[in-house]
Amino acid sequence: MILKEFQIKAKDKILKFLDEKDGRIVVQSPTGSGKTIILCNVVKEYLDTHDKTVFVWFTPGAGELEEQSKEKFERFVPELTSKTLDEALRNGIEEKDIVFINWESVNKSDNKAIREGERKNLMERVRDGMMNEIRFILLIDEAHNSFTSKTQNLIADVFGKCQQIYVSATIDRKHF
Repeated sequence: MILKEFQIKAKDKILKFLDEKDGRIVVQSPTGSGKTIILCNVVKEYLDTHDKTVFVWFTPGAGELEEQSKEKFERFVPELTSKTLDEALRNGIEEKDIVFINWESVNKSDNKAIREGERKNLMERVRDGMMNEIRFILLIDEAHNSFTSKTQNLIADVFGKCQQIYVSATIDRKHF
């Protein structure tokens, strides 16, 4: 992937944040500017030099955006392992995985991803990873749709203190 200069600057800023700071970073860029390509490069470059890390890529809505993002990621970065939420729940989360999750699959009251059951839920899979000293970094795509008290509580409950990258074309800065 050949990045444009502004994409390289954004990627480098995010990578610097991941190496130096806790908390969250906000990436705002217009529709069609290559935000997904920037994120793919961030994930690849970061995992090239860091072990014991998992990226969790959250997407909004019921439109199967997580599958589209996963397919695009696999096209640009085929050497890394990407998983759907179901695959992560069934098979576990391992270092250098990228797990694609639709917010609705974990935010609905009747969801199976965080409910107790026969198979491990998301909280248990993340806890297992943390017990193995895995670091979780969250990518929140289309963040303008996802910054609610419910999602913030879910992040805190499941992932605790972790780095978060909020990405959108239309960010309401008062939330951040």
